[in-house]
Amino acid sequence: MALTELELETILPSIDWRAPLPVTTQSASGLGCRYCIAMRGLKGSVVGQLPQTDEEFERHMRDVHGRAAILEKRHADC
Repeated sequence: MALTELELETILPSIDWRAPLPVTTQSASGLGCRYCIAMRGLKGSVVGQLPQTDEEFERHMRDVHGRAAILEKRHADC
């Protein structure tokens, strides 16, 4: 039985559920959704289909989960 988003947040409150998780394989990269990965897993073959930009990730969070994404400012010099 899969856990709901609320159950995930309750059991693991220290995880920033609405922040993207950078995912990289040898052939692709993208921004993973922590809810989707926790509920459905992540196969290497779908990494190339993940959101590629903050805007795409925000759209995913809004359309699929009905929540706002939490995005940190990324700096090229870090």
